[in-house]
Amino acid sequence: MDIDTVHPNAGPAAAPALLPSTTAWAPHPQGLAQLADLLHAGATSTDNAVQRRVHADLQHLATTIPDFPCYLAYLLSPSSNEATTLRCTAGYALKAYLLVRAHTMHPALLADVQARVLATLDDTDPAVTNVAGTLIALLVSRAKVERWPAALARLVDLLADPTHAAFLPALKAVDKVCEDDADDLLHSPLRPLAALLPRLVTLVAHPDPPVVSTTAIHAVTELLHAHTPDVDACTPTFVPLVLMRAMDPHPALRRAVCACIVKLLEFRADALAPVIHDVVQYMLLCSRDLDDALALEACECWIVLAEHTSSHALLAGALPALVPVLLDRMVYSDDELIELGGDANDAHVPDRDQDINPRQHRRRRTHETGVGGEMAPRAAHARLDVPVEGAGAGMSRDADDEDSGMEPLPPLIGPNGEVIGEDHAGNLDSDAEDEEAESDEDEEESDEDDESDDDDDDDDAVTQWNLRKCAAAALDMLANTFKAPVADTLLPLLQERLTSPDWKVREAGILALGAIADGCMESITVHLPVLVPYLLASLNDHALVRSIASWTLSRYANWVIYDAPNATDLLARVVHELTRNLTHANKKVQEVTCSTLATFEEAAGENIVPYLGTILPTLVQCFHVYQQRNLLVLYDCIGTLAEVTGSALGQPACVQLLLPALMHKWHVLRDDDKDLLPLFECLASVVIPLGQGFAAHAHQVFERCLRIIQATYQSLGEYQQGRLPDEPDRDFYIVSLDLMSGVVQSRGTAAEELVSRYQNQVLTALNITLNDPAPTVKQSAMGLFGDLVVHAYGVVQPYAPTLLHHTVSYIQHYDEPAWLRLCNNAVWVVGELTDKLAAPAFVDAAGVLSARLLPLFVPHGRDHHARAPPAMLVENCALTLGRLGNVAPTVLAADLDVFAAPWCAHMARLRASPEKDAAVRGFLEVVRVNPRAIVPILPRFVETLAACAADHVDEMFRGVLAAFRAHVGEEVWAATMREVAPQAAAVVQARRLV
Repeated sequence: MDIDTVHPNAGPAAAPALLPSTTAWAPHPQGLAQLADLLHAGATSTDNAVQRRVHADLQHLATTIPDFPCYLAYLLSPSSNEATTLRCTAGYALKAYLLVRAHTMHPALLADVQARVLATLDDTDPAVTNVAGTLIALLVSRAKVERWPAALARLVDLLADPTHAAFLPALKAVDKVCEDDADDLLHSPLRPLAALLPRLVTLVAHPDPPVVSTTAIHAVTELLHAHTPDVDACTPTFVPLVLMRAMDPHPALRRAVCACIVKLLEFRADALAPVIHDVVQYMLLCSRDLDDALALEACECWIVLAEHTSSHALLAGALPALVPVLLDRMVYSDDELIELGGDANDAHVPDRDQDINPRQHRRRRTHETGVGGEMAPRAAHARLDVPVEGAGAGMSRDADDEDSGMEPLPPLIGPNGEVIGEDHAGNLDSDAEDEEAESDEDEEESDEDDESDDDDDDDDAVTQWNLRKCAAAALDMLANTFKAPVADTLLPLLQERLTSPDWKVREAGILALGAIADGCMESITVHLPVLVPYLLASLNDHALVRSIASWTLSRYANWVIYDAPNATDLLARVVHELTRNLTHANKKVQEVTCSTLATFEEAAGENIVPYLGTILPTLVQCFHVYQQRNLLVLYDCIGTLAEVTGSALGQPACVQLLLPALMHKWHVLRDDDKDLLPLFECLASVVIPLGQGFAAHAHQVFERCLRIIQATYQSLGEYQQGRLPDEPDRDFYIVSLDLMSGVVQSRGTAAEELVSRYQNQVLTALNITLNDPAPTVKQSAMGLFGDLVVHAYGVVQPYAPTLLHHTVSYIQHYDEPAWLRLCNNAVWVVGELTDKLAAPAFVDAAGVLSARLLPLFVPHGRDHHARAPPAMLVENCALTLGRLGNVAPTVLAADLDVFAAPWCAHMARLRASPEKDAAVRGFLEVVRVNPRAIVPILPRFVETLAACAADHVDEMFRGVLAAFRAHVGEEVWAATMREVAPQAAAVVQARRLV
């Protein structure tokens, strides 16, 4: 079909785009026939070129013909008299359309689609009614129950008649609504569950086919977490009916029963209390079942029970029977081994797109100038992160693209009155080549049958949550809950398994050893002098044994580095064995080994420096043998090495070894290649320790980052205008900003000379990214702004007051971690600006700053339900409050009695730094304005000054303490010094501060 033939006079566009609610929509016959021909071609042709053309034509119609979905709904409906295949094809095309555009449809057109789809449920063709049920579930999800009550009412009616042709599609639609829109059902003012739940509960006892009771149980299970009157009323009837189906011969039904029991244990344990012992025995039985999917559902319950203290006594009694079951379920099944390919030498085989795990951003741009740890540390995870199939840790990062609700950043006004960054579509770098990214592929919207749309969204079994991982996670939970009893039960079993001639049994034993590392360390430490050498020897075993032995070693990294009797020799051996496996011919071994090395690097810190000569050459060699997936892990390993070794990596030999490999990747990747993202993250960590060794590349890196920011901005604009089908990845913003920050830091005093060449482009980039709705983008932009303030202030000086105003708006309490990281960077930037920006610029901002900083720093008055700010943010607030005293002491003095005591406590703990010195000086300026606020806490104040004492500030401290001594008198002063901690009093006396 020629898409150009569909025009207002001869096709779907001829139908009115906006209909009054009283007007019935009708298709234009010629347009309907053309669309039917197009769908028929797509459904029957096996030619890829034809398929692409049909997809493109449908996309064009979807974006240009307002009532296009009405045509699709008409073709699906009984009115069309078309063949089943074409009707179903129209239904799936309608599903693809609604997934993207339902929220933008005119209400009259949406109502027409809803009416036709609902009427299609009465069709006698089961394939068509199945599609209709899928569409109804989707439309209910988009419209919500209140705006389409007729749909759910009709579905409830159909559930009363199992003989109706649409009974099963209606039940599946209800199940999908319960799964996707539980909150809507639970809290709708129409109370749809009052009629729906009794029907579903009745169907639990339906004798045949089993899909009926299975689906009914699943639907109700999705609602059990909520304690609403309707759910509470049905539970006493529902639970016994479910338990009666526990021994049904159909595995799918038993899986639904197990999943329901797990949900009940988590949210309604009281409903199972009378039969809890029988339930535990049943779940033990199901955990042993030959059906892995059923056993997986059952194994979930051990994690839930371990999380609930009230179940611990019951669970403790089950440990002797449960631990061996979990150990058995960690052994690879034959099907898993076929899927994984065993120990094949596959390093030369290119990765498929589905082999690449979602990338997790390193989040390195959260500035830490206080004590405390990183806000997003590497380790902590809710479920045990077991790379049992060689899969990396990668959990996909949330987009965090919600709007901040903040006012937009005002345009930056230049010294001559020009607006900087006003024309965002302009070229950021006039010297850089203007490249236009082209989309390489069209992403087809999903139009598959909903029969395969239940729980299996990922066809790659390698990365799925499975029985093996669940059993390991359950053992981990039990080890953390019970500790020694788990070790006492497990270790005798491991003695036999670790020496088994069957490598699969050995491998499962090593996995168990890693799973209990966190919870049973005290019990297992005595055995580690034997077990760790065993693990090292296992690095020469079967490929999957090597992988799990490497991961298990990482779980004991701290013992190897710090507690082993021969720690230095043992670490050297570990490094040797790991580097030897880094270039193994099996991709799974490569991946887990590289991840393990990164863990040892992070745990060892500077202790890894002596092994740079062993590690670096092998990491460089990995660039020549790793495929795309493992390159991600390699970049992370190199980035971690750079962060922990610092300037040691800047030695000429290291630079000459590492930099050419990284820059080769830099040159071969295009600006729109997503493989550029992890490379940029790696470089952002590497450029700082490389220092002068990276200077020759600084200009080209800066230019490319600016170019990518501009291209990303333009692509996002095209996407919002509907000119691009896929939303561009905002991570291109983040990694470019972070890399620019790294370059600025690496150049130090020479940074201003570098950045000034790109002043206009840099300010435009800041304007773009600070106005982006994603907090992660704003965070990195704020990080770059702060680094420019520190290292290249001349570049941003004319615009610093404007940027300060915008920065202050982000200093407030948030519940979302991404926004808290942004807030932390904003607090840090304000602190740095106090050293650069003249005091008059803070006159207007100081009051707002104080009002925003104090609630973060002093918890009094904060909503007790809100998440407490991270320690690092609190420490940065202390530093910035102190430094603000250097430019606005009078403003802070009014609240000194509120924050003086916690401020002194924090300062006493902070390590020495220029920022701490500046904060103490500013605090003393505030004290001079309001000394009375310090008198009640004078002993703590003395301790703070003692903790900060140093040659360059002692004279200032003497003057302040002398003034207080004179003010309170000798008697009170003597009493004050008796309250000062002995160690602080000794410092005061030794340094003669009073």
